[in-house]
Amino acid sequence: PLRLDMTVNGQAVVDLYVALIFPEGIFFTLGYPLNFSWPNTAQVYQPKVEIAGQQTYSIMNLSLPAGVGLGQYSACGVLVRQDAAPLVQANQIHVNCADFEVY
Repeated sequence: PLRLDMTVNGQAVVDLYVALIFPEGIFFTLGYPLNFSWPNTAQVYQPKVEIAGQQTYSIMNLSLPAGVGLGQYSACGVLVRQDAAPLVQANQIHVNCADFEVY
């Protein structure tokens, strides 16, 4: 099983992005509730999220399909300035990634 939660804390209105980076370096972003983007395309998970203190978002909880590629993956949460280009590093308020291995 793969479970992904994101906890945020602070006071801001941001666009929330969630990405899975595959072993080959290709990334997919997720849209709410669980829509995968095209490869290497930024898709907002939730726009205009008002953060007021600590909040936890349950992103996914699913079983990996048979035959999924083995290797080192990363799951990343990215807070981006509202309505800004997400792949421009100056627009990213905070990035946090967690690595996991499929073996």
